Amino acid sequence: MKTIHWLLVAALLAVGVQAEAMAKKKQAASDPAVAAATMPEAANRLGFDLFRELASSRTGDNTFISPYSIHTALTMAWAGAKGKTADEMASVMRLPPAGAVKGAAALGRALASADSMARFDIANSLWLRRGLPIRKEYQTLVERDFGGRAAELDFGDPAALKTINGWVKEKTNGMIDRILDRIPGNAALYLINAIYFKGRWQRQFDKSLTEDRDFFPPGGAARRLPFMRQDGEFQYLKGDGFQAVRLPYGEGRFAMYVFLPDKQDGLGSFLKTLDEAHWTQWLAAFSKQKGQLRLPRFKADFFQDLVPALTRLGMKRAFGGGADFTGMAPAGLCIDEVLHKAVVVVDEEGTEAAAVTSVGVKFTSVRPGPPPFEMIVDHPFLMAIADGETGTVLFLGAINEPK
Repeated sequence: MKTIHWLLVAALLAVGVQAEAMAKKKQAASDPAVAAATMPEAANRLGFDLFRELASSRTGDNTFISPYSIHTALTMAWAGAKGKTADEMASVMRLPPAGAVKGAAALGRALASADSMARFDIANSLWLRRGLPIRKEYQTLVERDFGGRAAELDFGDPAALKTINGWVKEKTNGMIDRILDRIPGNAALYLINAIYFKGRWQRQFDKSLTEDRDFFPPGGAARRLPFMRQDGEFQYLKGDGFQAVRLPYGEGRFAMYVFLPDKQDGLGSFLKTLDEAHWTQWLAAFSKQKGQLRLPRFKADFFQDLVPALTRLGMKRAFGGGADFTGMAPAGLCIDEVLHKAVVVVDEEGTEAAAVTSVGVKFTSVRPGPPPFEMIVDHPFLMAIADGETGTVLFLGAINEPK
């Protein structure tokens, strides 16, 4: 009997310890600081997955994206998803089991104040079709946790497009002047993230050392480009089939990493190894080494709808008729587009870059309209031919006797 008694006590203690451990784990998962610590990995993993998808179909063309901007905009959208839609998005986005929104907010605050000598601005916004029954708690979440601006607009008024694009231009310091070309009739809302970065090299390149050299693009003839030069001590990495250098900005928290495959045509193969595990391994392996760097001055830009790539990665429900975004609004909604635009300029002084990600959400079905009308043109009428965009009338006629 004593043996049974002690076995029961031990079992109860084990259950208690396990319950306590689970409670601590649950509490840690909901802690914004803990969740924030996992968000960089989540954003990187999605970014690397997307980058490989995009670059593989753009052989020979530049691919330049902001994993952080994409992940932040999609996190805002995920916060309004429910059920299997939310689960699928979380899986593709590698979100933590709890605390993702608070974690994203904490990470944003940390990045924005990371370096007093480098500028990194983050802005979020929610643009609603006037009259859309948005859930107040979702709007509050965007405004409170993401610091987002929320506004209702008449999407049928051309001024709405100017307002949204004007916000984008302002928040990217003029580097990106528009993200939307039009607002379709079934558009319900837009969730937009914009980021802007400007950093001066911690050790600037001497402009007098810049000289033209040959650059060898894939499958094409050599091009003469201005190459910057810097000699001295760098954070450097010699890897398997590549070398890399770290170029810090400002106080040193932000930096540019340049990875150069050993083979002229080796970038495609190198990109296949680009994932979160290798990235973490590479960052830890940089060490000081003297050397000489020649880096071309360059500009790059990119614009694409990410929906096809996200679909190939497994995010499918969010874009179809079965999407569940009832956390945003009771109306049937789904994501229609995930537009991403990014631009970067690198010269002897430093780097300026900006990115915008717009998640366009539409109605999944045609909204009820006015009752059908009947129009029988059986008496004199007025006709006009006009430019639909500017409203300019090209022809105007009063038809009294049609022939």
